[in-house]
Amino acid sequence: MKKILIFSNYAWTIYNFRLPLIKHLISQGFKLEILTRKDAFFDKLTQDSHIPCHELKLSRVGMNPIEELRSIWHIYLSIKKINPDVILTFTIKPNLYTGLLNLIFKKKVIANITGIGVISSTVIFPLVKLLYRIALAKVNTVFFQNEEDLNYFVTNRLVKKNKCFRIYGSGINLLKYVPNNTVTPDKKIFLMAARLIPQKGFYELMEASSLLHSKLNSNQSNWEIVIFGAMQEDRPESIQLYHVLKQSHDVTFHGYTDHIQSILKTVYFVVLPTYYNEGIPRILIEAIAMGKPIITTKQKGCMDCYHNNGYLVSPRDVHDLHNALVKAINLSNEDYKNFCENSRQLAVEKFDENCIFKAYTKQL
Repeated sequence: MKKILIFSNYAWTIYNFRLPLIKHLISQGFKLEILTRKDAFFDKLTQDSHIPCHELKLSRVGMNPIEELRSIWHIYLSIKKINPDVILTFTIKPNLYTGLLNLIFKKKVIANITGIGVISSTVIFPLVKLLYRIALAKVNTVFFQNEEDLNYFVTNRLVKKNKCFRIYGSGINLLKYVPNNTVTPDKKIFLMAARLIPQKGFYELMEASSLLHSKLNSNQSNWEIVIFGAMQEDRPESIQLYHVLKQSHDVTFHGYTDHIQSILKTVYFVVLPTYYNEGIPRILIEAIAMGKPIITTKQKGCMDCYHNNGYLVSPRDVHDLHNALVKAINLSNEDYKNFCENSRQLAVEKFDENCIFKAYTKQL
């Protein structure tokens, strides 16, 4: 029986995005353990997955050399103790440090590039690319969530093409996430749900909402923009955004939720005006699986969720976003129904989680 180690920065990302994969692998006879940071979801993950979870000592965004060496040493000791046959890594530091340590361990490693993130715009990105080139030389398989990231890594010689495979995000359970309504609701609720990172487009949405309030007449007031999202306490810009959202009169902010599926049933459109280096945003996958139209940007990963099922806008273009919201508010019942049906059809064609499971199992 092969032992697989799931290694990621946060317990909450494993719980929300990887738990179906974990349960599938267990059903296939694999033995699993988890290495991740201890956050609010750590104990819940241990309880719901029924597998051992090991606490990871790792700064998610810090780059203090001494702290990073300590982290690498802790990861080394953890992998040596767990002694897995296969390691599945998610996010930048687990990808990099596991690849580098595999110079010693020579384990089977499957790395996942779930988007490049904000690091691509920092001064240390050239160093990160160098580390990726070294680390990915020591892994067996690299899964990418969008074609643009795959091509970027191959073109820049960060990884050999024969190691690369494309998957459509983490997939979705199409029997659990199902459409509930294709009829235009009386109250047109636009939902944005994302981590509180400015690059996700929160400020642009607040500004577009302000424009809507100033330009639409009283007969067009049956709409609301609702935002859900968790603050990241290790990011000052996330803390600042949290307080701005709490004080905003242009949107309704509710903070974090773990009931997104039930909330999706009540919404009219899902909006994600991101300019973040996405993999494929989970909220868009969930939205289209439930037959919800979307408004999102012409951004890698986001465009995978679009096919005549809403509106694409230019990143960071408030007026483009405002115009898309106006079009959605004035959409006919027939066009709305078509958007809903197109969303669901796209989810069925591209995002069935069983296809994702098969891709992983094949590489194990």
